[in-house]
Amino acid sequence: METGAGRFRTSFFGGFDRRDVVAYLEKIAGERNQYKAEAERLGTELASEREGLAERLEKLQTELDETKAELEETKRRADELHMAAVADAQKAVSELCGEYESIRSDVGVASNRLHTELEHISEGLSRVNESFEQTGARLEELRASVFVGEEG
Repeated sequence: METGAGRFRTSFFGGFDRRDVVAYLEKIAGERNQYKAEAERLGTELASEREGLAERLEKLQTELDETKAELEETKRRADELHMAAVADAQKAVSELCGEYESIRSDVGVASNRLHTELEHISEGLSRVNESFEQTGARLEELRASVFVGEEG
């Protein structure tokens, strides 16, 4: 009979040679034991590697959770800072608007006062101008009468 390992010799009384069969079975059992030991070794390695990977995964998950928490805290803080900056800006704009209105009012009052004073000055200058014209006319009359008196 032909097998994967070779031939069994036939026995003198019929059948196969017992030693060949036993040797073949022992060989097959040895190979099986080697494969089994290799499978156990690989199983142990895989279990150890799986355990290491599980620990690494747990560590990475912890780091991820911590990073997420830090990110949330950073986002919360950024939102607070943004809100505070907006509030500060609104306050500053409000104060500037108040100052602007106050200055605008002061300038309006000063402008009205200056306008009134300029009108008074203009009226005064008009009166001075009229006085000069009247004085000029009188001087001309005086000169004419002084020069008429000299001629005559």
